[in-house]
This record gives sequence, C-alpha cells and structure tokens, in this order.
Amino acid sequence: MQFLPAKAKALIPNGIGHIARPSEYKTPRQMAEFNNAAQRWLAEQTRLGIPALMHEEALHGYVAYDATSFPQAMALASSWSPDDLEQLYALAAREMRATGAHWALAPVLDIGRDPRWGRIEETMGEDPYLVSALGVAAVRGFQGLASKDAAFAEDKVVATLKHLTGHGQPQAGVNTAPAHIAPRELQEVFLAPFEAAITQAFAASIMPSYNEVDGVPSHINSYLLRDLAREQWGFNGAVVSDYFAVQELRSRPSSAFCQ
Repeated sequence: MQFLPAKAKALIPNGIGHIARPSEYKTPRQMAEFNNAAQRWLAEQTRLGIPALMHEEALHGYVAYDATSFPQAMALASSWSPDDLEQLYALAAREMRATGAHWALAPVLDIGRDPRWGRIEETMGEDPYLVSALGVAAVRGFQGLASKDAAFAEDKVVATLKHLTGHGQPQAGVNTAPAHIAPRELQEVFLAPFEAAITQAFAASIMPSYNEVDGVPSHINSYLLRDLAREQWGFNGAVVSDYFAVQELRSRPSSAFCQ
C-alpha cells in the first residue's frame, strides 16, 4: 500500500507521464500518502523532476474506497437534470483532488443504440440531445472552466470524453465490434455530445473508442481526432488512448472485431 522509492527507481528511473488508478486497494489516507510520496520522489529524485498525472475512473462518482458512489449513468440520465449531474461530478472532482488525483476517465458520451451491447448501462441513453446536455453538465462539474484557456481550480480535475465514437452501436451488439454508421447519422447522433462538451464546457481530454468506424480504427482516425476535434471544434486538450488500444492496432486485425 506504500510508495517504495527503491522499486520506483528500478521501474521508472527517468520518471513516468501518468500512473493509472493509484486508488486501487487503498483507503483515502493511503491514497493521499501514496500520491504525495510518488510526486515528491518524481520531482526530487528524477533527472527532469516532472510530476505524474494520476488518473482515476469516475463514471458515476469517484471509483475508490469510501468515495461517494451514485447510481449508474443510465439511471443518472433518468433524472433529466443537468444541474444535479453538475453537482454530482463536482463532488467527485473534490473527492479525487483530496486524494491527489487529477484526471477523470469520464464522462461516457456514447449514444446507446443497441441494448445487446454489454456496456449499455455506462451510457446516458439513446437520445443525442439529452446526452449532450448531461455531458456538458458533467464536464462543467469536473472542470468548472469558464473558457478553454482558464486555469483549473484546486478542487477540479480534467474530464475525459469517452469513447469517440460509435461505441454504442457495435455490429451485432458485440463490444468493440465495428460500427457501420452513415456519415449523416454519425454527425447528427454519435458526434453531437462530444462537440457540445468541447465547445460549451471546454473538455480537456478525449479518449478514442476501441472500435473502428467504416473500417478505420478510432485511435488512428485523423478525421475524428484532427479534422473534427481540433480543427472544427477547437479542441486544444490531450487525446488519451484506451488502455490497450494502441498495442491492439498491431496485435488485433480488423476481422477480429467480428469474432
């Protein structure tokens, strides 16, 4: 449960960009102590002295011991209340920062259009208008930014929009299977919540989806990540991969999505 400098020196002698989910198997006090010790070691004992980003899951509240857990995203969306969602995710952000985390892997803005999909409960439903409104509220709760160039307050964290895109309508309902979506439907339905969260709430991070859209894996889809997000929507934040997606660009051929 403790940060071990000797082990860190052996594993990451030059530092590390981020640490994934340090909250696992720790109490809030242990999380804060671990994160503080890790950041101090990175700042003082590595050549460049750059602290790490600590990312955590926060789909329906901070996913950690003794943190506040709210109903699943589908149930939260049933409130039809952006104000409630903004307050909920603001609380999650405060709890995360209290233990030393900076980066929430949420909200999920996938439009859920196939009930066979095993992750349908992570979505906020099938309606792009509702998901857009609630997604904007969630990002405002996490980040609280008045503009895309504003500074984060001490009780706020980076929000990550997931998963760009088509994740909620996979072929045959199979998780990570290809999404066969016509361009107009892609724009009007599946991309709408992402555009709203970026242009209205200034989301600072995007996570591409594991799947492919019309044969192009989302993690190397320049149309989605460059042409749309950066050039049309004005996104100036970070694109973060899903856990094994970059590796699987080489290890898993497109046909495997359908198996």
